[in-house]
Amino acid sequence: SGLRRSSCVSLSSVEKICHALSSGVDDVLEFISDEKRKKTMIKRCVDVSKLEARIKANPFLSLIYQGYVCSGQVFLAFRNNEATFYYHGKQLCNMRDSKNFDPTINKAFLPLRTIISGGSQYISEKEWQENTNLSCGYSTVLVEILENIEHRQDPESLQVSYLYKFSPLCNQCSSDIILLDIEAAFAESGVPDRDRIDVVMYDKIRQQLLFAEIKRLSDVRLQKGGKLQSEIVTQMDGYRNILDKEKPTIIEQYNRVIEYYSQLAQTAIPSINAKKDILLGLWITEYIRDDSSCVKDLRKQIGTKFPVADIGQMSSLTAASLEKVCKLFSK
Repeated sequence: SGLRRSSCVSLSSVEKICHALSSGVDDVLEFISDEKRKKTMIKRCVDVSKLEARIKANPFLSLIYQGYVCSGQVFLAFRNNEATFYYHGKQLCNMRDSKNFDPTINKAFLPLRTIISGGSQYISEKEWQENTNLSCGYSTVLVEILENIEHRQDPESLQVSYLYKFSPLCNQCSSDIILLDIEAAFAESGVPDRDRIDVVMYDKIRQQLLFAEIKRLSDVRLQKGGKLQSEIVTQMDGYRNILDKEKPTIIEQYNRVIEYYSQLAQTAIPSINAKKDILLGLWITEYIRDDSSCVKDLRKQIGTKFPVADIGQMSSLTAASLEKVCKLFSK
């Protein structure tokens, strides 16, 4: 589909999406002008003390944090005046400072979603109770919410979810390489509709950021298809340009993220060394030994533009193998 390829989508497709989600066009589409895009460069600013207090006070958020974030099954990401819990690559719930960090959930993931009428695609616990005439809260139906997300997961976003175990908030994480962000949005990347890089990792020892795009070997965007270069090369070139151009801003914003994680995890994570380059590379996943020739062809096409790491299966990625990948990127 056009959405999967991040290309143009017809009005009929938009209509089908609205019908499927029982929502209006304003709920699924947002027009962003060129001027606004210039002002939406990566920004990570959250009142983390207020967020922390809300997580402790709200039974649903506390359950997610203690039971799933600390075990590496859910990832907490920071945005501009909001935070998001991700599960299996999908947004489990969103929390906005303007709404006192109360959780809102996509109606598509909620039980009894068929009787929820109108309004925004993301609704609060109170709105869900009013629509369903139920007195129980989100905590009671968390397992059902997670199952609904699993049923709607896609192969691309699932790859990223295997990295949640490297979150600084995961109790079992002992890696020197940690996960700082996912779906990091860029402005002015030069690549329309391709401005979200999959993961932002951080090497605590080298104090260096690593941005990585994760692609399955079967992804058509890795193939040239008669063009001078594949779509992924154009995409990565755009990322490289913006990382170099906005390096001071990016470092400033992710140093904030490091401070937030340090406070929540009650540990001291070293800040980024501004003198070091921001690393960028491509991770290739979901291939077996028989596919090695395809990986070689891809490396030949890309040349020395950026490093390529053949991960194999993301689900089996360990701290040791992650360290090897980061060393490859830093060469």
